[in-house]
Amino acid sequence: MTVPTGRKLFFENDPVEDVRRDWSDYKKNYETTFTAELFYPDIDNYEVMPWPDRIFDGQYFVNRTSSEKAPMPKSYSTQLLVMINVLNKMPVSSNKTSGTQGISVLMGNSLMFQQAAYA
Repeated sequence: MTVPTGRKLFFENDPVEDVRRDWSDYKKNYETTFTAELFYPDIDNYEVMPWPDRIFDGQYFVNRTSSEKAPMPKSYSTQLLVMINVLNKMPVSSNKTSGTQGISVLMGNSLMFQQAAYA
């Protein structure tokens, strides 16, 4: 989207979301976002820690059914700091994905679930 404009694109990695969730959900979503960003080898700009005090000093729900809150688990904070350091040192790559480099549409078989009704 930004290539024709010549602007820099920054990917944001926020380990805590604004929606009420629990720590295990935040961790899963952060890992998913991190992995998705690795599929863009020509991007090396990341906002790795928006609002660090909110993340490391905040109290969030232990699980979705309880009102109990707790700080970030130590194992997640350690993992998070390692992943942040990786993104801070991530170089731009000249690697390209195979296939067209233009605009594409990706479709799955699940889009055809209503086909039998109209056949």
